[in-house]
Amino acid sequence: MTAQEITTLGLLIIAALALILNFWQARTNIANQTLITANSVFAQYLQEAVKYPNFVNPSKEVIDCDSQKFSGSHDEFLRYEFFVDTMLTSFELIFHFGRTNDWKHEMMIHFEGHRIYLSSNYFWRYERAFEPAFASFLKWCVFEHGSAAE
Repeated sequence: MTAQEITTLGLLIIAALALILNFWQARTNIANQTLITANSVFAQYLQEAVKYPNFVNPSKEVIDCDSQKFSGSHDEFLRYEFFVDTMLTSFELIFHFGRTNDWKHEMMIHFEGHRIYLSSNYFWRYERAFEPAFASFLKWCVFEHGSAAE
């Protein structure tokens, strides 16, 4: 092998290693950005929960999906609907980013607090906008899985 061939081969190896390193670095950056975004979205939802603590885990006595009332008020029911929509939008985004068991468990805990509403015919009559994988997960949590604390 000539010196020129050895140099060319060396440069090819270095280029291949640089390409592998670049690919690994890009994947790591994407994973880190995904985690940052998921945490940010979740924090936004938690800010809403602080603003509206009565919507976080309402008792079945305050929600009447048939008459669309929350604590006897239609306006409060609409606010509660938007609160739950904020939660679901946040979790659907997180679900899309990465379906880790920690996030799934976190979602299950929050879904549990809204089981009455999320299992109602009213909710499922109007909610058709979810991506299929998230909708399946939500249905599994609400209808098939027991309490997240089990």
